[in-house]
Amino acid sequence: MAILDNIGHRLFGTLIEDAVQQSKVASDAQWEAKLKEAVSEARLAVNEDWWAKLDIASRPQDKDWYQREQDLADVMEAWALNPFARRVVNLHTAHVVGRQLLVGSERPQIQDWIKRFWLHPKNKVYLEIYEWADELCRAGELFFVLFPNPQDGIPYIRAVPARRIMDIETDPEDYKRPLRYGEVRSGELDRRWWFSPEHEAAKNDPLAPVMVHYCINRPVGATRSWGGDLDTMLPWIKRYTEWLKDRVRINKARNAWVWKIKAANEMRVHEMERKYGGGLVSGSAWIGMGEEDVQPVAAGIEAGDAQDDGRALRQAMAVGGGVAPHFLGDVWQATRATAREANAPVFQAWAMRQHLFVTMLQDMLKTCMVRAHQMGKFLRWLPAENEWGWTRDVTDLTREDNLALAQAGKTIVDMLSTMVANEWVDRKTAITWAAKFSGEVVDPLEIMRLIDNPKSYEEIEKAEAQATRIEELSWVVGR
Repeated sequence: MAILDNIGHRLFGTLIEDAVQQSKVASDAQWEAKLKEAVSEARLAVNEDWWAKLDIASRPQDKDWYQREQDLADVMEAWALNPFARRVVNLHTAHVVGRQLLVGSERPQIQDWIKRFWLHPKNKVYLEIYEWADELCRAGELFFVLFPNPQDGIPYIRAVPARRIMDIETDPEDYKRPLRYGEVRSGELDRRWWFSPEHEAAKNDPLAPVMVHYCINRPVGATRSWGGDLDTMLPWIKRYTEWLKDRVRINKARNAWVWKIKAANEMRVHEMERKYGGGLVSGSAWIGMGEEDVQPVAAGIEAGDAQDDGRALRQAMAVGGGVAPHFLGDVWQATRATAREANAPVFQAWAMRQHLFVTMLQDMLKTCMVRAHQMGKFLRWLPAENEWGWTRDVTDLTREDNLALAQAGKTIVDMLSTMVANEWVDRKTAITWAAKFSGEVVDPLEIMRLIDNPKSYEEIEKAEAQATRIEELSWVVGR
């Protein structure tokens, strides 16, 4: 074997070594290629996953339009047909708007402009605000188109249903800065685009109509509302409706009955079929003989007491709609004391909604006045952000609380006056306690200065009147 190995090595040794070396090189190259391919695929998968997550995180956190449109359609149907949904919307508007809701300003020029806009025959805001409050409760958002009027600068305002707004195009760097709104219209394939006041085209053309948007129930990162006050009620409204229908069917079947008539012979069967085939009249008598008999037969359905189920569903609807159960007619075990306690969070929520609604109106009015200023139909110089002098006249939702607070305030002021007279506390401490009790944040030293020098109020009023007069003259001269 050793001789043969030596002979083979001498004859073919070089070839064998070259073949082994080539095989090793090929194997290493193949392994390296496979390794590079695996690394590349892994990197691609990681990149795709990262970009997908980045894309999701960068998009506004809004519902898909088809889902939002379906939700709005369901809400509108519930409001039109369900008494509980209609009641919640009516309660919302009755407390947010009430008998009157007025927005104004302490500055005469601004107040005059707002009054003309409010009462304009093509706007009639004093009537439209009830529809706007209903829509805000149903849809959770409001879209207004402001059509310019170059004659006097008073724009015409029209509300657009939220179902027709398909897209909101925002600044790529700031989702809170809308640029355009895409409206879908019946019978039209292309969307109608409305500029936002933030769009450069709207800034450069004051005669272009613009759209403004306000909403509630909007999560962070979203451009639109995720629903109005009825959205959380809808599942329970559907369950309650089905439950009520089932109860009606059961009770109807349980109270149903038929006549069971036995005839003496076959001849009598045909005779009684002709006579009583339509049923016996209630209170009528049947007279027979022999084996003949007439008996009423009921269905015998046992329908248990389901008032607890119905009450639970009504309470779920009330909580979803943001009202106490007795607002929807469910006064089970409710007393005046429990109702008063249940009213507190409801009225607090309505007061917050009232504040938001008025703030929306103020912002919309400000946008209108800025557009009128750009057309040269309003003040020569616009006031600073904190100098518009906004005022509001709204329905008081806490009348009883205010009365109780006023009575209690009088009592504590009398007590503190006695303490100051007896030198138990100083004036600054007494004023601080009185302000803390009334829930107001005031400067006690400022209150003491005004008490000691009542003429300061007159001086402030004179200075404000003089500044207003100067502004009026400058505005007239400017025009």
